[in-house]
Amino acid sequence: MKKLTLIGVAVLLVAGCKSKAEAESPEITPVVSEVKQGTGSVVEITSEAQFKELAAQKNRLMVFDLYADWCGPCKQLAPILKDVASTHGTDADFYKINTEKLPQIASLFQVQGIPHVVFFKDGGIANAYTGLYPKLAYEQSVEILSQPFADTANGSVKAGVRSIEISADQSKGNVLTYRGDKVDLTVKAAGKPFTVAIADLKVLDSSDGTKDLKLSFETEELGFIPLVISNNSGRKDRLWLGAIQYGAK
Repeated sequence: MKKLTLIGVAVLLVAGCKSKAEAESPEITPVVSEVKQGTGSVVEITSEAQFKELAAQKNRLMVFDLYADWCGPCKQLAPILKDVASTHGTDADFYKINTEKLPQIASLFQVQGIPHVVFFKDGGIANAYTGLYPKLAYEQSVEILSQPFADTANGSVKAGVRSIEISADQSKGNVLTYRGDKVDLTVKAAGKPFTVAIADLKVLDSSDGTKDLKLSFETEELGFIPLVISNNSGRKDRLWLGAIQYGAK
């Protein structure tokens, strides 16, 4: 089952370089700077002051690429993140940090290898990748983490089954369950033929646009998997079906 699991800090050493950063961590306090958001590009952070202001902000996903000029995998990653930033600039802000020029920030993120990409939101690390990963991994993290995220499952439970409703017109978002839930997911018709697919759970069904679809499945593993709604006019929207741990904070 292919899925993206959200973590605190990942130390996944894949085709990475060892970091040279060993400085102590700075405190995070807001200051005034002119770092702009929503540019659709990867912006270089040139001072701790810029970083501190960004880290203090809320309700916006920030992607930090920690790199060094001598790191080969970092050079391979740069055009990948540039491409992701150009297509997901409305969902997140993208920044790069030279670990040799700003070692204090690398220490703050406990960088053990580079490239090290941190997905940062609401004052904390939501996900991180050390090493070089496929473009899809970075895109999936942005798509999931940029959406409003709750720590409780959607819908209601009756007779041991969690019932959740969404619209066939819903274009993006997270549908949350608890790990181990038995789920009845109703996709409400919106007047046009549509198909719903959850490939990882082998769920596939279609509607003529007048009838709702009721999909039944169990979420046995923690993490997020794609939930794709498409129609015959060519629209294809990828939502995310997540299984979170009950009681986790």
